[in-house]
Amino acid sequence: MAIPAFVTASAIVVVFANVFGYFPNALDYAAPWQDPWLNFQQMMFPAFVLSLTVAAPVMRTTRTSLLDMSSQDFIRTAEGKGLSRQRVLWRHLLPNSLLPVVTMTGMQFGYLLGGAIIVEQIFALPGIGRQVLTAIMQRDYSVVQSTTLLIAVMFVFVNLATDSLYRRIDPRIGKSEAESGAKS
Repeated sequence: MAIPAFVTASAIVVVFANVFGYFPNALDYAAPWQDPWLNFQQMMFPAFVLSLTVAAPVMRTTRTSLLDMSSQDFIRTAEGKGLSRQRVLWRHLLPNSLLPVVTMTGMQFGYLLGGAIIVEQIFALPGIGRQVLTAIMQRDYSVVQSTTLLIAVMFVFVNLATDSLYRRIDPRIGKSEAESGAKS
């Protein structure tokens, strides 16, 4: 999406707070276990903004991958064998099209973390992003270092999850790595 998260978040705050008069009070933050409904109301707009910035590239990648795979010979063979369109889609087309989508989703996680820092500040939500910005303003370098390390570790775990999803989606990937390791 061409519009950055901070622009979308600012526009939502202006429209819903000033025009419609609806916006949850940032000072009355409620944890999910304290007041689930209030927490849902407070998280609705930030979640929408963050998902909007990540959804467009993922949808584009999904569409491109599906169109690319739909012209492959094995899809035409499956359709020629008389399989239903739903069966071809769910059994053959989607699993083979998911690898680029999983890659794109894993890469988008970094943008999601960066966008969350700004979105938390705009919507006045407590979180890691707000903690980082507060520590930067107060020149608290140990907090900045530790939160940066935490974000880096989270990003590494997301990449590990992406790699494990590769093996779940396409079992041939795990077999080829095991065979290449055995040959060495």
